[in-house]
Amino acid sequence: MATNGEGGFPHLAMELLKERSGMNFAHVPYKGSGQPVNDVIAGHVDITLAGFSSVYPHVQNGRLAPIAITGKARTNNAPNVATVGETVPGYEALGWFGFFAPKGTPPANVNAFNDAVNKANAEAQSRMSAATAGMPIPPGMKLPGLF
Repeated sequence: MATNGEGGFPHLAMELLKERSGMNFAHVPYKGSGQPVNDVIAGHVDITLAGFSSVYPHVQNGRLAPIAITGKARTNNAPNVATVGETVPGYEALGWFGFFAPKGTPPANVNAFNDAVNKANAEAQSRMSAATAGMPIPPGMKLPGLF
């Protein structure tokens, strides 16, 4: 399985799959997320685990076929794609993204950024766009309290 490198979400999700399923397959780490996708399309590696938004155009044009998603429930973006947990009971792997700034960034700047993000997250269109990109915003998510 090709991933974007050692210790990232795809690698750890793959290791969890190996543990829960009893399967054994080789980890092929890359430097970055683009090349694993390209190499699956070209037939150099058999499978990759990648973010939905980065592979969706390839799924739409038929160059990649979705096998399963790592979340607990099927997604509205691809309702016919099963979850891994439907085949491997108890499997769920969720990644997350965070915003980061240099240490020492003035609190007023951090708060202004967080206010803008929270305002956008409260809008239905923003939530729908994020979900369509494969990054649903959890209900009640507020920044910066999570970090």
